[in-house]
Amino acid sequence: MPCELTDRLDPAGPTAVVEHGANPGLVSHLAKRALHDVATAMLDDRSAGAEPRPDGADELESALAEADYARIAMASGTKAVHVSERDTQRGSVPKRVDDFVNTWSIKGFQEEATAPVELGWGTHERCLPPRAVTHGTGPGNQIYLARTGMSTWARSWVPTTGPMLGMMISHGETYTIGERLTVRDDHGEPVYRPTVLFAYLPSDPTLASLHEFRMAGYRTQSERRIMGDEIVGGADELGVLLLGHGRGGWWTGSRLDIHRVRSLVPGQNATTLQVAAAVLGGLRWMLFHPNRGLCVPDDLDHDEVLAAVEPYLGDCPSAPPGWTPFDGPDDRLDAPPREPDEDPWQFTDVLVR
Repeated sequence: MPCELTDRLDPAGPTAVVEHGANPGLVSHLAKRALHDVATAMLDDRSAGAEPRPDGADELESALAEADYARIAMASGTKAVHVSERDTQRGSVPKRVDDFVNTWSIKGFQEEATAPVELGWGTHERCLPPRAVTHGTGPGNQIYLARTGMSTWARSWVPTTGPMLGMMISHGETYTIGERLTVRDDHGEPVYRPTVLFAYLPSDPTLASLHEFRMAGYRTQSERRIMGDEIVGGADELGVLLLGHGRGGWWTGSRLDIHRVRSLVPGQNATTLQVAAAVLGGLRWMLFHPNRGLCVPDDLDHDEVLAAVEPYLGDCPSAPPGWTPFDGPDDRLDAPPREPDEDPWQFTDVLVR
């Protein structure tokens, strides 16, 4: 990740890994696994077809053999990467008026929810969305929208409950994943980059808390509560959804329910365990690689980290969803039916307007 700080540091200096929780962090490793699984599935499909091999199969096979994830993403035709998360944990203590309830840091989530929407911007996108702002300096792999994340919604998908509408929350992985999956020409110009976003649907009491928070002019409630032992059911489902490639869609991630959590680490909930497990995986990698300088999660070996983390993640599916952004109706009653065109993976088709 080029920047002024990394340019001044010794790449073989003491290892420092930044932003390595569940997301940012774990999701960067899940993105690599998803790309590997998509490429493998596409090559299996092609090997079962008629000869000669289809165009692009050799490049995809070569990129997979070299573990070049940017080339895998480009050769597979991946247009978008969604970090998609839905939290369905519920408690026995209902949310009260003037009470903010969450499954993790309340202050941290309020800050994220009220920040502008940031997302990685793909080279396939034909037009900027409303209120989009581009950057005049830097690698140019991101844009932001001049509105809060909690008021901006995107269509996405998770395995257990299917299609979802998630808030577009700003997170570091939308930068690092997009930057590391960029392919450049000999002149350094980007020829390929996917769109990367985080779509988050928090728990029901958290949604109600956010609405109340917004109604009060973003003044936080007098009572704040992180759900713990009162949770009676539900799960946190967090993963990476790849869209637009030869298989259409592919989701890879963690489905961790509260009962599995309590059998592993009593006193925690699904959200906190996903984060803590990812921190553990990052720390273990640092101990085994003490002289790698400043690293973001995308610099770490994903198989090595996931091997340490997976025992705490519950079910870890990696499979196609059979879903596109056009599977749901448009919210505008006077709008014509939403129909996919020659490129059904535009961000404007994911953004809820």
